[in-house]
Amino acid sequence: MDASSLAGFNVKLRCLRDYCGFNQSDLAEHMNITQPAYQKMECNTSPPRLKRLQQIAEFYGISLTDFLSKSAEELIRQIKRRKVHIPVGRSK
Repeated sequence: MDASSLAGFNVKLRCLRDYCGFNQSDLAEHMNITQPAYQKMECNTSPPRLKRLQQIAEFYGISLTDFLSKSAEELIRQIKRRKVHIPVGRSK
């Protein structure tokens, strides 16, 4: 995974999390990591590994390809349109 495919990754993480009403601990729990480890990904201080990217895409019910290639706005529209089931229950 090269740096160009991760461009804007942290912004997408934050936008999706905010839109769906989750906190960092919710995502960290799903990924079986600590909240500070998740925070490092969201703050772009620790690039995620492929396994983590797959877990995030799975959490939001989107493909990894879409997650990497679409903007946060496009992903939110996709989630709205498909009424994707989010595993932890505070979605809007």
